[in-house]
Amino acid sequence: MTFHNETSFGGLAVEPFEDSFPFDPTTTMPRIAVDYDDDPQDWIKKFHALLALPVAPQLRGLSVGAWGAPYENDSAPVAEALLTAAPQLPSLTTLVFGDLSMEEAEVSWIENSELGPMINAYPNLTSLLVRGGNNLGLSGLRLPQLTTLVVQTGGLDSGVVQQLLDAELPSLTHLELYTGDENYGATVTMVDLAPIISGHAFPKLTYLGLKNSELEDDIAVALCDSPLLDQLEVLDLSLGILTDVGGKALLDEPRLRNLGFLNLEHHWMTPEVASKFSDLGVSVDLSDPMHGVDEDDYRYVAIGE
Repeated sequence: MTFHNETSFGGLAVEPFEDSFPFDPTTTMPRIAVDYDDDPQDWIKKFHALLALPVAPQLRGLSVGAWGAPYENDSAPVAEALLTAAPQLPSLTTLVFGDLSMEEAEVSWIENSELGPMINAYPNLTSLLVRGGNNLGLSGLRLPQLTTLVVQTGGLDSGVVQQLLDAELPSLTHLELYTGDENYGATVTMVDLAPIISGHAFPKLTYLGLKNSELEDDIAVALCDSPLLDQLEVLDLSLGILTDVGGKALLDEPRLRNLGFLNLEHHWMTPEVASKFSDLGVSVDLSDPMHGVDEDDYRYVAIGE
């Protein structure tokens, strides 16, 4: 499994931007991207062309796509350009940063940068998606209206989780963290995730996705002691290494029946355990079962490289 260009996010459709943007800026956002043999300055020129259009002040969303070869050029110049341009985008409520497909770069190739100051320049953000964990920084976030945060990596550094725990995100209801594979930079531990799982960090969550994780069993067990299960509408433990250990813990938790949706796609449970989820009376995604696929040698998350 891998990432594709976003077609929608934050309630807005995504359309590629070239020379014009003939779409309703209240329903559609532009994705700015350049070719792999270009560089960030080419991306910035294209961004300035968008800013020069009369529609720019009305844009509710922006998708930052490929800024040239992302394994050679980090995102810092692009982030600086967005920081400088914030007064020209007063209506922005939705931001996708790193909207690269597999054809443009594997997620583990994306060289990111410190994005905190740039993101804070858009205080009206309600939806934020960031892709690419290499050298990613999300320090000092202060976003009073942010309700949705998605961080997609093949390997998430624990320092980024700590930055999120230090952030001021009082309205957050939807959180997805793709923690990834230690071979691609994942250093997140259960100690890092404990304030999230307990509900202390983000007490208003109704959607929790701790996914694409090598820690999926431990996460599932810990969630069974969490008061968050009293309020969650969606629990997403997909794309990771969930085995019978985590599956049985979930099955023994009666509050799981209160969920509207449970996502366990790409799991390593045996058919015997997986089949018992049909008795919960909850919509469950059990697609992409991995039991028996080299499991004696190596279990793996869906998205690493």
